[in-house]
Amino acid sequence: GKVDRVALRVAEAVLPRELNMLGATMIEDLAALYRVDPDPANLWQPLAIAYLPFLTNPLGNGVSSVSDEMEEDAIAIKADMYWRCSLRLHMMPLSSLKSMAHRWGNNTSSSSTAVDAESKETEPVQNAETSEAQQKIESIRIVLPFFSMIARTQEEIKEEAERKKKREAAKKKAEAAIKKEDAAASQEQKNASKHGSDGAEEKASAAKHTYDYYRKWDEFDVGRAEAEVDRPGTTYSSGTDSDDEQVVEVTEKARVQHQEQEEKEHEKQLDDELREKLADPNIRRHMMELFQGINSEEAKDVDLDAVTDSREND
Repeated sequence: GKVDRVALRVAEAVLPRELNMLGATMIEDLAALYRVDPDPANLWQPLAIAYLPFLTNPLGNGVSSVSDEMEEDAIAIKADMYWRCSLRLHMMPLSSLKSMAHRWGNNTSSSSTAVDAESKETEPVQNAETSEAQQKIESIRIVLPFFSMIARTQEEIKEEAERKKKREAAKKKAEAAIKKEDAAASQEQKNASKHGSDGAEEKASAAKHTYDYYRKWDEFDVGRAEAEVDRPGTTYSSGTDSDDEQVVEVTEKARVQHQEQEEKEHEKQLDDELREKLADPNIRRHMMELFQGINSEEAKDVDLDAVTDSREND
């Protein structure tokens, strides 16, 4: 298949170079283990053939991440790591390899094991005289896919799925919290804008009231008020009083005139309000009923419109 073809091509390029870095002693041990000439140019092939099947079919309860559906470049990257790790495992003591094999294998015992690649199971070796070298190869076959991070156990896959589910839930919760905060901030901004608008209207209303109040003084005739002071018969017509007294008199007359003006405007406002209310048929009917309740004879001659007309004539 595609994986085997790409993996062997990578092995031919990587393993000889890595073997040369191990030293003569290690190369001789590997050559003895695989019963070949201790030449890296010849040693890489039996080593690759020994572990190639487990690249896509890990022993025990493993699931490989490499398949023919992948792009060749992706397969090559994983195969490169796989072959490098195979040599690192050969440098480990048998006890460490057995410990890892027990963890990743299908309940592999600490005794020597034999591998059935077809069934993907590990079974104890019946022959007690199995060499240490053979035990090492068998342990590496189990460990290599997991050690190179090509494979994961079913338990690891399940745990990863649970972690992913929790991450997604936490992400959704965080997004909901952010949306809630954004909505609150937006509402707060709207409220602040609304309150600012209301405040501006209140200020404008207050300013208009102040302007309307003091605008009345624009119509006040100061010259006329001063002439009133100098008319014959007034207290200050002799001209013998001090300037301060004249100022007091002018101020007092102005105050009185202003008060009278305000009273007239207030009465006019009341007349306007009364006229507006009497224009309502319901109110007129109610008023007539009241008059009739007091004196039914006189109520016949009552003219409601004459009430306001008489006030204006006065």
